Amino acid sequence: MADYLENTLCRPRQLKIFIASLASTVVDVADYLNIRKKPPLFEEVFFMRAQPQYLKNLSNSIDDPVRLIQNGGVFMAYKPISMLAICSILFLAGVLPLASLAETGPSPVPSNPNATPEVKAVLRYLADLPNRTENRVLSGQNCGHGDELADPNGYNAYEHYIEGLYQKTGKYVAILSIDYEYMAIYTSEQLRTANGFLIDYWKNGGLAAVNYTPRNPFVDDGSGEPQQSDKSRVDLAELLDPKSAKTWRKRLDTIADGLKELDDAGVVVLWRPMQEMNGWWFWYGRQSLYKELWIDMYNYFTYEKKLNNLLWVYDSAEAVSLYPESYPGDAYVDIVGNNPYNDDFYMGNNYGELLEYKKVYACPETGFDLNRTEEPKDLMDLINSIRNDYPMTTYFVQWHNCGPDAMIALVENINADRLLNDPWVITRDEVNWRAYMEM
Repeated sequence: MADYLENTLCRPRQLKIFIASLASTVVDVADYLNIRKKPPLFEEVFFMRAQPQYLKNLSNSIDDPVRLIQNGGVFMAYKPISMLAICSILFLAGVLPLASLAETGPSPVPSNPNATPEVKAVLRYLADLPNRTENRVLSGQNCGHGDELADPNGYNAYEHYIEGLYQKTGKYVAILSIDYEYMAIYTSEQLRTANGFLIDYWKNGGLAAVNYTPRNPFVDDGSGEPQQSDKSRVDLAELLDPKSAKTWRKRLDTIADGLKELDDAGVVVLWRPMQEMNGWWFWYGRQSLYKELWIDMYNYFTYEKKLNNLLWVYDSAEAVSLYPESYPGDAYVDIVGNNPYNDDFYMGNNYGELLEYKKVYACPETGFDLNRTEEPKDLMDLINSIRNDYPMTTYFVQWHNCGPDAMIALVENINADRLLNDPWVITRDEVNWRAYMEM
């Protein structure tokens, strides 16, 4: 408790959150006790129960009541006693649980106890974004798989998706994203080529996101159809047994080497392995041992490979309900995500349930209805949906094109310039996670 109070009360922002959380709990107590009528010795106290940044006033005077607004509601308190004093009394008396002292927003603490200072700062930055009135949603673009982005004439060329977008809008997206596998089992050399783009983007102020969609290790040597969703031979227990997991471990070693190069360059990675586990289209989807497979990878990368530059992103598909049994646990996750593939950017299926994990929330992969992509879509629908319905979203990454009839990338669609210049949207020149280094 002493350490908690020292770390909390000696920092102005944490102190503000501490006070606001206590005061909010007092409102809960008052509401629970059904204090509706005004006794003679009581004065009206108006209280806002909202995010700490909306805290309007907290009087230190014991002579004046605290005046705060809670949706027009009225609560009562003894005039000679300040709200802060009431909070202190209740806390010391053990009425307020320690949990009520925590910030009501997403956790700003990385799961990895050895996370680099940069990782800690990036997560604090992400956790704070929903508290802002503008510059609160990071923009992103995926550039395919492996080293595909390096081919200037290729389908997923960096030159087209990123530089082409810049030519069109005068803006670079905040996040550059790639997948380390899926289309092929890439070599270390190919991943080094891809890493060069990520490192350069990072040095120029952007963030890096790396996805890992592993090909089915039970039926695929890298030469077949990438989806390989046939589960007839899938047995995740084999991947958890060192005796039978040698091929799987070898592939993980290649991936870890790529991530280590980014670590050595100081790059913080939004690391999203084995996404959309609640669907049935990937070989690992809705598997009873998915949770154990995630934890095994987490421990291998974190403690054996000593990759301390990763923020672990647990990412679901919006199209189907969550598969709660797959959630690895708070100790192994930093960010939760949801991938909408519909023209309205609807995320109502899983948004609320994912927020219950109290983690940073993001859209690590966004796209359109793949059955209706003949005409360019209005990208303002994306940010307007976030603004109006899903305000806890901290970043989105628009996916790459999926064929001539599925032109998903930002550069292909309408109002990219309005999107990237929207007051809510953050582009590369506006990323400021470094301001959170000393918090």
